[in-house]
Amino acid sequence: MVNEQSVKETIGFLSGDKLKGRKPGTPGIELAAGYLETKLMDAGIPPYFKSYRDAISYEGIDTCNIVGCLEGRDPLLKNEYVVIGAHYDHIGTALAADSKGDIIFNGANDNASGVAAVLELAKYFASNKNNYRSILFCFFTAEEYDKRGSIHLAEKLQQQGLTLYMMLNFEMIGMPLEDGLVYMTGFRKSNIIEKFNEYAGKTFFRRIMPGSIDVFLNMDSDNHSFFKKFKVPAHTATTFNRQNYIFYHNLDDEMENIDVANITRIINEMLPVIATMVSTKDKEIILR
Repeated sequence: MVNEQSVKETIGFLSGDKLKGRKPGTPGIELAAGYLETKLMDAGIPPYFKSYRDAISYEGIDTCNIVGCLEGRDPLLKNEYVVIGAHYDHIGTALAADSKGDIIFNGANDNASGVAAVLELAKYFASNKNNYRSILFCFFTAEEYDKRGSIHLAEKLQQQGLTLYMMLNFEMIGMPLEDGLVYMTGFRKSNIIEKFNEYAGKTFFRRIMPGSIDVFLNMDSDNHSFFKKFKVPAHTATTFNRQNYIFYHNLDDEMENIDVANITRIINEMLPVIATMVSTKDKEIILR
């Protein structure tokens, strides 16, 4: 089981004032990158490339994705990969302070919450080694800047000939929904809802509300970079619907305004689902 204190530690560090909003190209995101490298190393997950850092430059800014790889235990299925990812960047600081003197966009929900989920999954699989397929644990930079980090990585992996089964992205899981479930964006594009609920043994995943929010989250988060390049199922798990969290890209997106206990619950509910997904004999999640 995932420990709530561990989740709180990750979110607290990434959304702390010291990191000043984790904008690409700043000392703050460098601190975040170093933190993630250390956590993957401590978990015993080696880098996928020569180092954990997948460097990217754009508009004079140097930044990096952080990528770890846990090889699958099945001699054949280990050649298929699942990408589990979340973006760890945010939008930095405001031009002017608010009434409380705050200028830092801390990004606790967006997206320290998603990063915490991926990090806990990484630690779980590293400890249990029950994945038949290989897993890439990816922390993307520059999602807030046209998804440049995930676009770069998806293109690089495609050029290397990686066989991708599916991509699962975590984005803004910091607040519970009224029914306690988890949305899966882009649900029309695959059978992921049906299969994930089957693996869960209950209804835990549901279709996101029709309309603009599904387009917004499905097209504008890092899952879409992998869908475009690989044409495989690629979805985002989220609990964000604009009604349950008013602090999106707001100076008040801080840890005290999110529900760490619920984030921990979501991760624990998803552990057996993802464990099943990465080890099915056949590719059961398919495009429609």
